[in-house]
Amino acid sequence: MLHPRSRLMLQLFLCMLLVPTLAFGQTIAVPDVGSIGIGAYHYRGHRDMRDGYTPDWSDNGLAVHVAATHRVILAGMGWYEPAHTDSRFPTRRYEGFAIGGSGTAYALVSGDYRVGVSIMYLRTIGFDHSPTRFDKVVERTTAAIQVERTLSLKRVSALLWVAPAYLRDRYFQYPGLQPEGRAASHRDFGVIVGSSVTLWGHAVPFVQFGFVEYPQSYFGFNYIY
Repeated sequence: MLHPRSRLMLQLFLCMLLVPTLAFGQTIAVPDVGSIGIGAYHYRGHRDMRDGYTPDWSDNGLAVHVAATHRVILAGMGWYEPAHTDSRFPTRRYEGFAIGGSGTAYALVSGDYRVGVSIMYLRTIGFDHSPTRFDKVVERTTAAIQVERTLSLKRVSALLWVAPAYLRDRYFQYPGLQPEGRAASHRDFGVIVGSSVTLWGHAVPFVQFGFVEYPQSYFGFNYIY
């Protein structure tokens, strides 16, 4: 049988093969003002998981998105963090990285309004470099149906969106060949709202909030080429 570290690396490789075009955009909606965008984001959330586990999560990462057509936006994201100590786990040293993807397809485009469907998947892996070897895996899945409205101002344009959404989080801990600890969120239906502003046709700051049990937040900045 594969060692858990080898198995996780195999899973990561498979994810890279399966998700190059279903990649994750920092926001559920991406301004359709160019073909390629590069950005940075920050995520923060809190969930009630089964078995009494109530984690607080935060991620910083980079993302690339592509407007493949007027109706399809694809994107990819990830981050890497060298091995470090954490006051919450003083006996462990975690090296972390994430890989994810999403796609948005618009079924209706009419004037300043668009209606689309988005799917996002993000897998975060923490390798424990201490003797305990308590590797961690967190999976985050989002599916949403969003309604968007574009507002054109004198020198800037704004995008507003709202979406009923399914937000699912799962957690695994691997002290051996099989996961010893696991938990999953169980109240997964909520709503997402957000907005972005396009400045000078290229700079796009954005903010997005998800409401499921507790508020979740995304905010960051994109540069559209």
